[in-house]
Amino acid sequence: MILRREVLYMVHVLIVIFVLCAGCTTSRFAPKTDAELQTEFSQMSIAPPADADLSHIPANLSDRLNRCVQMISIFKTANPDWAVVAAQLTHPSTSERVAHMFAERGDVVFDGVYSTFFDREKYYVFFKIENMTYFWEN
Repeated sequence: MILRREVLYMVHVLIVIFVLCAGCTTSRFAPKTDAELQTEFSQMSIAPPADADLSHIPANLSDRLNRCVQMISIFKTANPDWAVVAAQLTHPSTSERVAHMFAERGDVVFDGVYSTFFDREKYYVFFKIENMTYFWEN
């Protein structure tokens, strides 16, 4: 239990750093329609790793929208062996650059807003990921 408390504390520290230093703009991270995203994501999404715990991630997309920091905080607490990444990405429907947070382990990315696992290379290309800052790398 102490480990989870320490991880949760560190995630909260990360949230403060992310909001103050990266200019968190996740409130503007509104996706395309579900149908459009499903088509595009099906080409780069992968099956969840067997050891990934998603039990605390809300099932409904509307409960995850604009909450990347909170979703990754929840995910990191349940999956401590994943690195947390703060980065700039290009929003797929508006071409706007926004701050975003996701988790990464090896060549797999977990996006908490979409509650989906992706091939790292395809994710980075699709969202034009830049200015990455890694936290709790393993």
